[in-house]
Formats: sequence, C-alpha cells, structure tokens
Amino acid sequence: MHYNSYLEVNLTQIKANAAAVQKSLPPGVAVIPVLKNDAYGMGMTRVFDALRSSELRFTCVGAAHLSEGEALRRHLQGAGRKCDILLLGAVPNGLESRAVSAGLIPSLSSPQQAERFARAVVSRHGGAGRRPVQIEINTGLNRFGAKPGTQLALLAEAIIAHPQLEVTGAFAHMSLLDV
Repeated sequence: MHYNSYLEVNLTQIKANAAAVQKSLPPGVAVIPVLKNDAYGMGMTRVFDALRSSELRFTCVGAAHLSEGEALRRHLQGAGRKCDILLLGAVPNGLESRAVSAGLIPSLSSPQQAERFARAVVSRHGGAGRRPVQIEINTGLNRFGAKPGTQLALLAEAIIAHPQLEVTGAFAHMSLLDV
C-alpha cells in the first residue's frame, strides 16, 4: 500500500521545544514525557534520545503498554541509561511478572490489579523492598482509572495492604476531550 503523505521529524526542534517547556516551569519542577504509541509515530527511542540530550528535566517517561515499556527499557539498558518508565495502560492479567522483571511502574486502577502486581513482586523479589506504582484516577472521561469515592478508596486499601507496593504518584486523563 502506498500513501501520499509522510511525517518529517525534526529532532532539533523537539529539543528546542523541550527547552522552552522547561524554561516555562518553576525551578525544580520535572515533567514526564509521554512517548506512547511510538512517540505518536515519531520514533520512541529517537525522541527519548533527543529529549535526554535537551534541557528538559525528567527522571521518568510514560509508555502506553507493556511491550512498549519493555522495548524502551531494552533501549535504555543498551545505551547504559537509567530512567523510570510509567505504563499508562493496564498490564494485562497474567503479565505482571514481565512488568516487574523489566522494572516498569504500573498504573493501577483496581484492587485486583494491586493484588496481582503485589503477587508478582513477591514472586520475583521475595517481598524484599518496595516497588513503585501509580494510581490512575477516572475524572470523567470514563476510559480508565478508579472513580473517586468507593472505587478509589478500595484501591487505596488494597495498596496499603501490600507493603511491597509504594505509591509514587497519581494521574488522570482530562475529563474533556476538547480543551
């Protein structure tokens, strides 16, 4: 199949944009660049390398799903780099041990996810140490996340019940698509 369009990625401009974003932030503030879906078609590893060599301050990047997070982890290890990788999508049931093995940070939105991930941590690390997790909150878009109230409270209780899990953050998608 042939297409009559193409995407030209200007990594120099990406670095300039990243520097402009960083300059607009208060001192000490870092961001989490989202490289999901192959950096929206621009090339996840190319964009990561450009951002890493820019003035943008970050210690974590977002990936859409498990296989994308694993690919980014392999790229980082091959380049001798360290960076946390937050999975913005849920880890499929039964694949939690892969996320643990790759050192990926899951986003949790249900007590069941917290339980499965805690079991994977115990299986992989014997319960030693704590593993970072983030909480995904549904603010009205109704795609993913725990709804504020009972669902969020039950998720929090499930995480607290597993000392090997440590909440390092929470996030939500905007509740309006046209902002």
